[in-house]
Formats: sequence, C-alpha cells, structure tokens
Amino acid sequence: MNDFQMALIAVGVAALGGVWVYNVWQDRRHRKEADDIFKRTVGAGKPAAGPPTHSTSAAATAAATADDPLLPQNPHTEALIESLSHPGERLEPRLPDVPESPSRSIDDAVSAPPSATAAAEPTAHDAGARKPSSGWTPLPEQWADSVTDCIVRFATPQPVAAPLLWHAYSAWQGKVAKPLRWLACDLPGAHWHTVDSRDNGHYRGWALALQLVDRRGAISTEELAAALGGAQQIAQKFDGILDAKGVPELNKTIEYAGMLDRFCAEVDIQFAIHVFEAGGGAFAGSKLRGAIEAAGLSFTPEGVFRAYETNGSELFTIANLGEERFSADKLKTLTTPGLTLVLDVPRVVDGVAAFDRMLQTAGQLAASLGGVLVDAQRTPLAQPMVSAILAKTTELQQRMREAEMPPGGPRALRLFS
Repeated sequence: MNDFQMALIAVGVAALGGVWVYNVWQDRRHRKEADDIFKRTVGAGKPAAGPPTHSTSAAATAAATADDPLLPQNPHTEALIESLSHPGERLEPRLPDVPESPSRSIDDAVSAPPSATAAAEPTAHDAGARKPSSGWTPLPEQWADSVTDCIVRFATPQPVAAPLLWHAYSAWQGKVAKPLRWLACDLPGAHWHTVDSRDNGHYRGWALALQLVDRRGAISTEELAAALGGAQQIAQKFDGILDAKGVPELNKTIEYAGMLDRFCAEVDIQFAIHVFEAGGGAFAGSKLRGAIEAAGLSFTPEGVFRAYETNGSELFTIANLGEERFSADKLKTLTTPGLTLVLDVPRVVDGVAAFDRMLQTAGQLAASLGGVLVDAQRTPLAQPMVSAILAKTTELQQRMREAEMPPGGPRALRLFS
C-alpha cells in the first residue's frame, strides 16, 4: 500500500469521525430544546422530586389542557382537573374567582362541533367575527329560580342518555332531603323540562335545582355539600362544561339559605276559624260532605276539602277539627265536634278576598249544619278580630311582594310547601 492510499484512508476516517461527532451534538441540542419546551409547557421549570404523584400529574394535565376550547378558561378549570385526579374524594364546591377575561359558557361549549377537542387560539379579529350563540332559554320559574334554589348548570359535548345521569345521581340521592329537580334540554334555544328516572331521552343541556328552604327549615350544610359535590362529579363524568357562574360557594349559600328561611318564617301565617255544633254536640258525617260541596269545595285525597278560584288557584281548606283527617269511606259514619277553615296567607294570591270567601262559607255551613263561628281561642268570632286578620293579611302579603315573592305565585308555592 503506497503513501497516496494511506492518505485517502486517513481522510475517510477523519470524515466519518466528524459526521459522528456532529450527529451527537445535534442530538443533544434537540433533546435540550425539547426539555425546555416541555418545562415551559408544564409551567414548573423545575424537575419533579421523586416519582410522579397525583398532584404533579394533575398539574401537567391542567397545563396541557389550559388552551383546550372545551374547557372553561378560568381558575375553576384547575379544580375540575384536580378532582378527576382524585376520583375517590369529594371536591369542595366553590365559586371561581373573577376571571381577567370572560369565561367560556355552556353556550360556547355546545356551539362548537363536539369533535373540536383542540384548536388554535383565535385572533382578536376572529373573536370579533364569531356569531353569538342562540343561548339557552331561562329555567322555568315553577321548577327553579335563583331566589329559592341553588342552581348548577352544565352542557356536555355529546348528548347524554338520561338513565346514565340518573344512575350517577342515585349514588348520593338519599343524602338530600330538600326538593331537588333535574332539568334538561337538547339544544340551545330549546325549552327545559324536568327529568326523572323514567326519562329515556338524550340531552346536552343539564341543570340541577336544589330548593334551599321549605316549611321544615333551611337546608343543612351536609345536604348542600352532598348535592354540590355530586352535581360537580356528574358534570366531570360526562365531560360537562359548567355555566360561567360555576358552582355556588358552600358557606355563602348556607348563609343565604338562613336569611331566606328567617324571612319566610316572618310571613308564614295561617289564619283559622272554626264551626262548632251549637249545642256542644257533634256533626254527623253523613251531612258534612253534602253541605261542604254545596258551598263549592272539592274533596281531595289529602283528606281535606279545598276551595279554588276560577283560575284553579287555591283559596282555603276545610278540615276535621280533630286529629283524624276525613276519608271518603268514613265520612258517612264519622262524627266530629267541628270543622276548621284555614287560610294559608303566603299561598293565596289575594288574601283579603280569600278570607272574605272563607268567612262567607263558614257562615253558610254554620247555618246549614246548626253551628256557631268561633276564633282560634274558641270565642265567638267578632268584627274586631275579623278586621285584625284582614289587616295582618294585607301587611304580610305586601311584604312578600316587596321581596319579589308574590303570594300565591310559583316561588311562594314552592317555598311554603
């Protein structure tokens, strides 16, 4: 082998070595850039100490999904993801902080195609050009409103079968004693309707309405926590987007429920007058039903007679003076010392007119059955007492109207039940 061939071999070896060194350098440079990008994406900038935990994986997931158009862009997002990382724990409900930019609403969630799980951030021009969604119709007042209820609304990217949601709800249903309703609608602009265990529909819009107060008192902290935590878990289970208002804060809602209960207690009055047998004996049941129905009342399964306005609203009731309620099969053989007529002030539209009608009916029954009218103290009913009742009824119903709780309206009928 001559000197020229040796030189060629040396040059080849040097070239190969140079290529190898260059490749190693490039590989290390690309790895370093990738690590820097990942650290910036996670937002930590520091290596995790020890093996990954639920918390660190949740933080990475939160960062990776921070720009996901199907997640609400507000601080509540991190709480949602954190709860998914701890499926066995209940996430304490709270209100999200006021975001620096408008949060995504459930309208935004359903106006985008269900498959749009990722998208580039829109420019200012794009955002201004986007058409507003048609919006969800308000929840019907007879089932839910912001004065009487704690409301959680969410929308799902795909329609959810009602039996699936009801199955998830049944896991904590027994922990809530206050009236609770699920409402649903299929598209923005569609009307909400109540959903129960027999519903087989598929819906994207969902709302939980939990009544905060009834005649048993205000909701308890345990009840409210179970309902809010359960509703939030159901929303997460079906990838739901919470309403921009988020989940109501527990302690503030309890405080509000207490205030609402105190107001209701102040206006919750029922006035009663009685019809006694004039000689101190008893009325025969065989005569009662005919006389009461002749006065325009209807017998109900609850064991009372009810008087109704022409529009169907309730005016007053007539019940047995004793503890035993009337029953259709025992009325003929029943004997009773008297009847009780009751005006439920918060549940009638015009309390003065209802009391006048009740007083007129009581006089008619006393005349036909041979009875006398007495007040709650069992003294003969006199005009001063009648005037006092009418004045108090006017005062209480005016207070209710001023508090945006019209007597006899849907809101009052639910609170005073």
